[in-house]
Amino acid sequence: MTIISKDWTLQNDLMPGIGGGTFRVRGTLTVANPGITPVLEKARIQDRSMGLNLELKLVQEEGMFMQVQTEKEVCFEMPGNHNDIPWVNVLHDGELLCTINKIETTS
Repeated sequence: MTIISKDWTLQNDLMPGIGGGTFRVRGTLTVANPGITPVLEKARIQDRSMGLNLELKLVQEEGMFMQVQTEKEVCFEMPGNHNDIPWVNVLHDGELLCTINKIETTS
């Protein structure tokens, strides 16, 4: 199955004086019908680099849906300051879907 994706971003929201924050990965996927929900999870297998591997799963809801391509946003969040993550690989069915390099930091 070919997956169409776009607009991938990395964001690290910092909380000055408090510590912590939130690390986010976002993207937009084109799915085959509105009943498919894309989900990003931390992959079971991580390599020895400082990069993060995420697994994209497509969850089909129960019911009948028109077969019309639909854009859906997917988001992965992880608490803490993760400025040390230089890139994120998004994998689907063992294949590399994309690599996201730039981290946007906000405070």
